[in-house]
Amino acid sequence: MARVRPPPRQVYELPAFSGAAEEWLPFQAAYNESSKAYSFTPNDNMARLRSCLRGPAREAVESLLHTAANPEAVMQTQRQWTSRGPGIKSLGRLKEAAALGIDRHRDQHIRGEVADHSDSAGVH
Repeated sequence: MARVRPPPRQVYELPAFSGAAEEWLPFQAAYNESSKAYSFTPNDNMARLRSCLRGPAREAVESLLHTAANPEAVMQTQRQWTSRGPGIKSLGRLKEAAALGIDRHRDQHIRGEVADHSDSAGVH
């Protein structure tokens, strides 16, 4: 009978997540991809979440980490909590500025100092 080989340790362990906006997407991708690829059980995923969450991210879901049976409830709460954080808004504005090609005005854009000059360009 063939033995099922457990997943490698680096796959089982998720990257640390402290709640910083720039950490969210890589963290979420690591969780989703490894959960699917290795068919982790809800209990496995709860253990993985308990071991990787730090600081404000852990505080946001502390009670769920010990009472919820569904790791998706923890991930949904993290998603909502992270999306309301101030880092997401700044990160979103930076991406908008880069997409619009106004990198040199990035700092002014983020601080809301970019004025609407449509009238001075003759647009009415």
